[in-house]
Amino acid sequence: MDYKTKLKYAIKSSYLFERLYRYSKAKKNNTNLKCIYDKKIVNTYCKTLDAVTISIIKDKPLQYWIDENLYFCHFNNVLGNMPIDYSLVVDNSLNDFWGKISCCPNTYGLRSDEEKFLSAIVAYLDRIIEEISKINDFSDKSDDLTNLVKCFQDMKNKPAETLRDALQRILFWNSIFWQTGHKLVGLGRLDLVLDRFNDEALKNPKEAEVLIESFLSELHRYYTYKSSTLKGDIGQIIVVGGLDEEGNFFRNFFTEIFITSCAKLHLPDPKCLIRSGENMPSEIMNLALSSLLTGIGGPVLANDDVIIPSLLKLGYSRKQAHNYAFSACWEPLSYGDSFGQNNFSNINFCRCVNDSIFSSFEVETWGEYLYNFYNELEKKIEEICNAANGKQWEIDPLFSLFTDGCLTSGKDISAGGANNNDFGILSVGFSNAINSLMNIKKFVFDEKQYTMQQTAEIIKSNYDSVDGKILYKKLKNGNSYFGHQDEAVIQLCNDILIFVGNKLKLKTNVFGGKFKFGLSSPAYIDEGKLMEATLDGRKSGKPFNTHISVLDEKVGCTELINFASKLDYSNSVANGNVVDIILNPQLVEKNLDKYNILFRTAIKMGIYELQINVLSSKQLIDAKEHPEKYPELIVRVWGFSAYFNDLPIEYKELLINRALANEKIA
Repeated sequence: MDYKTKLKYAIKSSYLFERLYRYSKAKKNNTNLKCIYDKKIVNTYCKTLDAVTISIIKDKPLQYWIDENLYFCHFNNVLGNMPIDYSLVVDNSLNDFWGKISCCPNTYGLRSDEEKFLSAIVAYLDRIIEEISKINDFSDKSDDLTNLVKCFQDMKNKPAETLRDALQRILFWNSIFWQTGHKLVGLGRLDLVLDRFNDEALKNPKEAEVLIESFLSELHRYYTYKSSTLKGDIGQIIVVGGLDEEGNFFRNFFTEIFITSCAKLHLPDPKCLIRSGENMPSEIMNLALSSLLTGIGGPVLANDDVIIPSLLKLGYSRKQAHNYAFSACWEPLSYGDSFGQNNFSNINFCRCVNDSIFSSFEVETWGEYLYNFYNELEKKIEEICNAANGKQWEIDPLFSLFTDGCLTSGKDISAGGANNNDFGILSVGFSNAINSLMNIKKFVFDEKQYTMQQTAEIIKSNYDSVDGKILYKKLKNGNSYFGHQDEAVIQLCNDILIFVGNKLKLKTNVFGGKFKFGLSSPAYIDEGKLMEATLDGRKSGKPFNTHISVLDEKVGCTELINFASKLDYSNSVANGNVVDIILNPQLVEKNLDKYNILFRTAIKMGIYELQINVLSSKQLIDAKEHPEKYPELIVRVWGFSAYFNDLPIEYKELLINRALANEKIA
C-alpha cells in the first residue's frame, strides 16, 4: 500500500479521524499549530525534535518545556499508559546508548531507526545548549545557567553526577515522550531510581526538598495539554516503597519526600502510589494519612503481599514480580521490560447478566440460568481478546530504546520486542452484577415471585411497569449482597473470578503474551450511560458502582474491606483490584490512629489495592452550587485526581451521593 493510499485509509478510520478532528479544532484556535508527519515514523520523531521551540526560563533550578504548537501525526495506536525505567537515563550517557544500539541486530530495521533517532537527540541537545548560550546574562556566568549547560553536555558522555542532574535528565526525556504523542506516561519507581543520590539528599535535605518540589511543579505544567479522557487524567504516577526479593521493605529519603511534597504542593498530578505490605513501617502509613487529609486523593496503597504472588502465578520472574510498577492508574506491570498495555476494553458483567436474562425464558433452575450467564461471559471474553489482538500499533523507537528485549532481539516494541508482552483487561459493574444475580436467584428461583420473562420486561420498562415499581420498592427496602459477609455471595464472586481467569489462561495475544484482568475501570459512568436497567435496582443510564465499592448505607468501610480481602486475586486476576472508599475528613482527623490500624489491618487481611477519598458531602454540595468558592478543591476520580470544578456533572453527583451514603454509615 503506497503512502497516499495508507493516509486515505487512515483518515477513514475512527481513531485517526478523531485525532485529525481534534487537530483541526485546535488549529482554528491557534494558527501557529503545525502538524509533523513523514512516511517513516522515525523521521516524524526527528522532524518533531528539530521543530520544538525550546523555552528556557531563567532563575529556575530545573527546566521543562513542551511545544504545544506541534502536533505529532501518526496512523496507528501510539503506546502509552505505562512508565519507563528512568534509571536508564540517570545511570547512562548517550554514548552508552550508542553502545547498546551497536549490538542490536538490524534484521527488522530497529538498529537503523534507533541510530537515526539518537542522532536527532544529540542534535536536539546541541540546539538546547545553543539556546541557553543566547540568554543575555549568560556572560555573567550564572551558576544556574552554567550548571544547566553542563547538565545537557554531560548527558552525551557521563552518567548523572548530582540529584539536580538526575532530575533534569528525567524531565528532558519525559518531555520527549509527551511531545511525540505518548499519553498517560507514568514515572515508575523514582525513589529507587534516585537511590544513589540518597546520601547527597540527606546531607542537604532542604536543598533536595526544593529540587523535588521544583521537579513536581514542572511535571504539573501543561496540565491541560497532558490530560486524556477528562481534565486531570494524566497518569503521572510516582511509585514509592515496595518489597525486595528478600522480603525487605525498600525506603529512602525520596520515599518520604515524594509523599510529603505531593501533599505540600497540593496538586492533582503528579501523584504517589505506595507499594505497601505487612512489614511497611508505621510512619509511612502516617505520611499517607497526612497526605490524604490534605484532600489530594492520594497516595493509593498497593499490597505487595498479594500483588507479588499474583504476578508470580501469572508467570512473572521473581525479579519482575518484585520490581513491578503500574500503568496510569493502578494496573501492575513488569517494569522496564514490558509492552504493558493494560487498558483494553471492559468486561461488562451487567451486560452478561442482562443478555442471559433475555435468553433464559425457558430455564427452570438457578443452575440452568447460571450456565447461560457463563456462556455470555465467555462470549464477551472472546470478543475482547480478539479486539485486543486486532489493534495496530505504531512503530515506536522511543519506547523501544527504553525497553529490555527490544535492542537484543532487534524488534520494535510494537512488534513484540519486549521481554514481557502481557495484555490487561478491565471490568465494570461487578458488584451490580453480583447483586443482580442474587436477586434473580431469590425472586425467580427461590421464592418464584417473578418469571424470567417478567424480569426481562421489568428491565426494559426501567422499573416503570406495575411489576417493575413493586420490585423496585422491594430492592430499595431490602438488603444488597456485595460487601456483606455472606459466604454464598463471596463464593459466587470467586466462582466468576475463577471462571474468567480460567478462560483467559487459554488465550495468548499476538505477541505470545498472556491476558490478565481486574475489578476496576474508569468506565463506570460511560458504560452505565449505555446500559439499560439492572436487577440490583440501578435504573437505565445510571452509573455502575465504582471499582470494588458499594453505594449501600448498610455496608461500612470495615465490612467492605473484610469482604474484599476474601476475593480470589490469583488466577489472572492481576490487572488492578481497587477497594474504593470515601471518608469524612473530620472523622479521619479525630481517629488517625484507628485508621492507621484499619488500613494496616486491611493490608494484612489481603486486599489488593486501596484508594481513599477524604471528602465532606457538605463541601462537595456547596462546591457544586458555588464553584467560584472552591477553585482548588481536588477529588479522586477513577485512577487520577482532578479539580472538582473541572469534572462533568455526573461525576460530581456520584461523588456527592457516595459521600452522603458513607456519612450515614458513620
